[in-house]
Amino acid sequence: MRTAFLLKLSLAVLLLGASNGRADPDLRDTRLLTQPAVSAKHVAFIYADDLWVADLNGQNVRRLTSDTGAEMSPVFSPDGQTIAFTAEYEGNLDVYTIPVTGGPPKRLTWHPSPDLVRGFTPDGKSILFTSSRHVFTNRYTQLFTVPLTGGMPTQLPIPHAADACYSPDGASIAYTPLGDRTQQWKHYRGGTHSRIWIYRCEDHSVVQVPQPRGRCNDLSPRWLGDTIYFLSDREGEYNLFAYDTESRKVRQLTERPQPFLYLPLAQNFAPDVSLLVRTADQPRRVEAPLRALVSRLDPDLPLAGVRTLEEMVSGRALLLPRLSAQLAGVFASLAVLLAVIGLYGVIAYSVGQRTREIGIRMALGARTAAVVGMVLKSGMRLAAIGLALGVVLAFGATRLLSGMLYGISAADPLTYVVVTLLLVIVTAVACLVPARRATQVDPLVALRTE
Repeated sequence: MRTAFLLKLSLAVLLLGASNGRADPDLRDTRLLTQPAVSAKHVAFIYADDLWVADLNGQNVRRLTSDTGAEMSPVFSPDGQTIAFTAEYEGNLDVYTIPVTGGPPKRLTWHPSPDLVRGFTPDGKSILFTSSRHVFTNRYTQLFTVPLTGGMPTQLPIPHAADACYSPDGASIAYTPLGDRTQQWKHYRGGTHSRIWIYRCEDHSVVQVPQPRGRCNDLSPRWLGDTIYFLSDREGEYNLFAYDTESRKVRQLTERPQPFLYLPLAQNFAPDVSLLVRTADQPRRVEAPLRALVSRLDPDLPLAGVRTLEEMVSGRALLLPRLSAQLAGVFASLAVLLAVIGLYGVIAYSVGQRTREIGIRMALGARTAAVVGMVLKSGMRLAAIGLALGVVLAFGATRLLSGMLYGISAADPLTYVVVTLLLVIVTAVACLVPARRATQVDPLVALRTE
């Protein structure tokens, strides 16, 4: 009797300990969501040592694993239907897969050495992972692939690698030969600093992503299109960089964080508080409901200066640039007007100086059309030479204004065509009017013209 009671008590204690051995994660006060992976429709992440998945908008959050072991390094397959991850089940780190819709995890590797998932092959048929199974010192890891359907892993012909990813066409692999040393030594610049090498599968050639002369640490390569995105501390703190495989140039995408100081409102009181409201409707239509809402919250709280973002930008932010553009437009119009007046005056004067010549030609029996054509041809020749030189000089000078222009090129074709046609028309009028007048003068009077 006593023995049976003790057995029942022991069983109850064991069951109680099994049920409370691992508390369920708090779904309302979530913290430390780590190791995100993104597909076209979902985002996977690790929370409370379990694998979770959600829609891209943050909705429909689902827990995919609940084993007492830890999960890590989730990666989506190219079609987004499968998640590969590393899990510590049964006391060992191995490669597992699970459908994005949920189900039992499928184990793919069985070696005692840790196997860490790094990605999928571009065709989605195999999983890329690192392992030290063939390194007798366990100091380095190497790259392997294992079929998604299961089978023996295949070692890649790369001496050692800590992280890697395939190019979209599968012809190359971007990988880091050594692991991250900055976890123990910030700004490490020693001989085992991390770098990214690009291995070409066809000829086994290797190209290194350029680094500054003083070295740096480049980590976590991710290949999209013709660009390899990676983390680097070449500017001090880790930031996101991109390497163009075509131009072989590196550019920085994020900036070094700047220090900020936040003060309590009681210490830095501001009487004016701005409220920013975003709406899919016309902005002015929400003004009345907004005033009513503020009035219900606090009847004594005034709501003044309600303006749309367009009004704020046009009223303040663009005031000086718009004024500068208007002044530049006025001065440009005056310059064109002066050019038109000067051109007309010079051409008309030069044609007037040929009144004696025109009179002699008319006295000798020249036709009016021939004389006018001769004068027009001579004047247009001078105008063509001047316009050619002016266009070349203007094209060079307008490059200085390229930084002040928005929405228009410094070499705008329409502007060049309109101004050129205007000057050509003025030249033609300046030639035709005096020439026509000279042909109608009596040849005897024209011969007396000085």
